[in-house]
Amino acid sequence: MAHQLRTSLGVVIGFAEMLSKGLPPAQSGEVVTRILQNGLRCKEIVEELLNFGQSLPVDHVTTDLRAVVRESVLPMLTAAQGRRVEWRLPEEPCWVECAPSQLAQVIMSLVDNALSFGRDRVICRIGRDGGAVRLEVGDDGPGIPAELTEQIFQPFFTTRRTEGAVGLGLSLARAVARDTGGDLTVDLSGGQELPGAWLRLALPESPPVTSGQAAAVAPVPETNAPPPPRVLLVDDERDLLEMLTTALEMGGYRPDPVPSATDALERLRASDYDALVLDIQLPGSMNGRDLFREVRAAWPELARHAMFITADTINYETRRFLDTTGLPYLEKPFLVSEFMREVADIVATAREPLGD
Repeated sequence: MAHQLRTSLGVVIGFAEMLSKGLPPAQSGEVVTRILQNGLRCKEIVEELLNFGQSLPVDHVTTDLRAVVRESVLPMLTAAQGRRVEWRLPEEPCWVECAPSQLAQVIMSLVDNALSFGRDRVICRIGRDGGAVRLEVGDDGPGIPAELTEQIFQPFFTTRRTEGAVGLGLSLARAVARDTGGDLTVDLSGGQELPGAWLRLALPESPPVTSGQAAAVAPVPETNAPPPPRVLLVDDERDLLEMLTTALEMGGYRPDPVPSATDALERLRASDYDALVLDIQLPGSMNGRDLFREVRAAWPELARHAMFITADTINYETRRFLDTTGLPYLEKPFLVSEFMREVADIVATAREPLGD
């Protein structure tokens, strides 16, 4: 898990540095795409860690396990890693009920573990077995001592501490497997093709899917009616504030960015706004929760058209506050497209009662 996070962050930082020094236009588009892809991988890993800590439920869908491997796992492997891994995928779909991004992280953890302990070869094979779908990962390393076959699944247990390993990969993987009604175990039966460790992920087989169902994406409404909607944007993180301000301007809005609750109150006393976006963790004597209470008391109509952005949902007080307000919120990091959809929804309902 730590290896995957460091790798993706390294790609983001490296490509961003290249962009800052200037790249030919023909290369810039591909570099931006790679930054976005790896940034999303980091986001997924962080979400998995938070879900593990809070035991949060995730949405499960019927998915072909082969597609998870092809579309999400294989792109995460470097060329050198890919040459060491032999994939044996069946011709027919293997349907399981899962959260695809979560399952991809599980498989990647198993592969990463095998690559770390194996010498030259890793085998990953998928098959069916009595109503279950199995994914087995084996290597040609030293194997797992019998006395450690359960201990390796304990959180923060690792034999690679000096290499920077955290010891969460296998414990997360087993937690995900059991959450889907399956399990992750060590195969000690012997007689395998490779002499090292063999880990077996078993998931209940689901009925086949006959037709795909695309997720509905809320369109960003047109904003061609003058004047442009005004959005008060409150966040103390300068780079994020600039990014969201730029996104709102490109979307046809008129953003008013401020870094503190005090600045926000000054703007509110001087101008009218269609929507309010505020961070919960703000510097100074007034945080985002306090600011929202002030807004609700003095500008109740605007308070009904507010949304929150935060990186602190693991905090009980923050979660309770968000639940109490019933207003939309986004957890950092989030996609700009997600942010724009939320703002569009707020403005669509706010413009009618607020007018100009």
